[in-house]
Amino acid sequence: MKKFIINILSFLLLLTIIAYISISLPPTPRLLTSPIYGKIKKDSLLNHTKGPRIVFLGGSNLPFGLNSKMIKDSLNLNPVNAGIMHTIGLKKILDNYLNYVKTNDVVIISPEYQHFFGDFMNGHESTLYYNSIGNRNPFQGLDYDQFSNLVPYLPKYVFKKLDPREYYGYSVSKFFNSQSYNQFGDIQAHWTLESISFSSNNGINDKFNQDIIEYLLYFQDIISKKNARLYISPPPFNENSAKNNTNQIQLVERCLKNVGFKTLGEFEKYIFHDTLFFNSSYHLTKDGAMIRTQMFVEDYKARTHNNVYKK
Repeated sequence: MKKFIINILSFLLLLTIIAYISISLPPTPRLLTSPIYGKIKKDSLLNHTKGPRIVFLGGSNLPFGLNSKMIKDSLNLNPVNAGIMHTIGLKKILDNYLNYVKTNDVVIISPEYQHFFGDFMNGHESTLYYNSIGNRNPFQGLDYDQFSNLVPYLPKYVFKKLDPREYYGYSVSKFFNSQSYNQFGDIQAHWTLESISFSSNNGINDKFNQDIIEYLLYFQDIISKKNARLYISPPPFNENSAKNNTNQIQLVERCLKNVGFKTLGEFEKYIFHDTLFFNSSYHLTKDGAMIRTQMFVEDYKARTHNNVYKK
């Protein structure tokens, strides 16, 4: 029995050593090409873009769904499209922006619907990689809910750095990688490509998570101390996915409005025909991005009564 316990402890010690070494290793070459590493450019934009600014926060519906040049020309605001991937979790996305908030920022949150249900707001596997950029510690700064949500992904995170496929023979997406983002943070490399068939989202079955509403209120209170203004803009969503999630979409919109958030346009307006989507329920084609951007500009002007900052 004693020998058995010693063997178990030795094995656990070995695993701990491997985990420590793996976490301490720099990111793999394949990971460096991941769109997650667009965080470096996005953070630079958040840090250096001068006011008056309009900052977009959310998942990949933003880089795949906006023409920031049009927004700049239409609103006389300097856009920062900080969206990367919705699996990072809305809480971490917003927390990251708090490191860069500037006086008089106009902040637009365009959250994918999944963020409002279950534990999605706390992130998933990609959060570990996102959070380790610049500090190596994938759990640094996370709260208890985020930590408990991400622990199950730790073994995969640890052993991925030991996978030879992370170093040799990997492929890089032509349109969604760390270098895909333009000077505003948009992605346009797919504009000349044929759309890729994708499956529509099934109904979101998780329970609505009131915590995300509470966190958004907290976030609004923090940025308001710098006279930053917060608006919620609906994400684009394809028709077939919307049919499966009608109740969820209505619930999200109702809950946001009930607590007084300023929303830009009706959520139903941002449900577009499937032909305007490139490869997922949130990724628009060039035509789709142009339509969505024009709608956003109109809704923003209507909400603010054309009282936008002037250069």
